[in-house]
Amino acid sequence: MSAVMEILNQDHRNLERLLIALERQVVHLERGEEADLDIINAIVEYCLTYPDLCHHPKEDLVLRQLQIRKPEVAETVGNLEAEHRKLAETTRHFAAAVHQVIRGGQPASGGFGESARAFLDGYRYHMEMEDTAFFPLAERHLTAEDWDVVDREVEQMVDPLFGGRVEERYKVLRNEIMLWDELAT
Repeated sequence: MSAVMEILNQDHRNLERLLIALERQVVHLERGEEADLDIINAIVEYCLTYPDLCHHPKEDLVLRQLQIRKPEVAETVGNLEAEHRKLAETTRHFAAAVHQVIRGGQPASGGFGESARAFLDGYRYHMEMEDTAFFPLAERHLTAEDWDVVDREVEQMVDPLFGGRVEERYKVLRNEIMLWDELAT
């Protein structure tokens, strides 16, 4: 497996951890219980930045190489860039709902739970499609030279939460996730 595919697969595992953490907090809110709004906000902030700045560009590079190597195979993936734009819009909509809740109100359009479910379901559907269709096709059809091209271009894209150096704004979230992981085992 290429270095970039290892990163992309790890990104999906990390994101699923965040979605589970978010889902826990959403359930608390839906039940009228206290939730950790700082955790919710940190997850949303991460999802507003990292996927569009680092993760999706890596996938786009892989897709471009697949389009060069096997255009007929790449067509079967669909419009990945449009999917990424749609996911970004869903994330922005959910972020607005989160910020409304933080300010003490309910989201202007639709309930918070509805926005949260659309966000969670959208991410999970997208990752499932990539994990079961796109990634296996790329692995099967790209050559070592193709992967070298992609790997060279993604070297500078580092995850601010799960990478080697955790950015200050994500330290509390990272500690919470590590604690939840310990409790789950």
